[in-house]
Amino acid sequence: MQDGAVLSIEGIAFSVGRRELFSGISLQLRMGDLILITGPNGSGKSTLLRCLAGLQRPDRGKVVRHCDEMCYIGHKLGLNATLTATENLRYLSGYSASPIALEKALKQFHLNRFADQLVLNLSAGQKKRVALSHLVSNPSRLWLLDEPFASLDADSAQRFNELLLHRTQHSEGATVLVSHERQALPFSSTIEMDDS
Repeated sequence: MQDGAVLSIEGIAFSVGRRELFSGISLQLRMGDLILITGPNGSGKSTLLRCLAGLQRPDRGKVVRHCDEMCYIGHKLGLNATLTATENLRYLSGYSASPIALEKALKQFHLNRFADQLVLNLSAGQKKRVALSHLVSNPSRLWLLDEPFASLDADSAQRFNELLLHRTQHSEGATVLVSHERQALPFSSTIEMDDS
């Protein structure tokens, strides 16, 4: 990693037709950084996150990742409905996570009793918790998370906040999250999107 940087964003811009969603966004993320992207619906929050993940190309500027390990969780959680919670975590880790790591991840979000249930039989909140458990079972230097608090109950949101707080305080990686909800977290920076 270059000077401890995890991700460098240099003057990126993105337009849909004639409408410019965002422009001139520059930022350098380092280990321990926690960045919030917020703003109204349709302002380009998810598009910006997808640009950071390399899933969309900005019209101008560049995004450079200084690490190989990245975890992106979008609106579509990337879970296979015909696999169990444990099988999904094993698959998402590339079959590299140990049984102990999988158990710890499920325990973090109170999913132990649902470990062997097919994801198709889980509620929206339980599916979100399975997706977030992947962050525990296979940690990476860069997390890009789109509305991670959506569908979470108060207890699960608190558990996720604790996970983010620990990651930030111990400089275990950099995190960028999109959220409408203002959480009591030590954000390094906030990117306010505008839909005008």
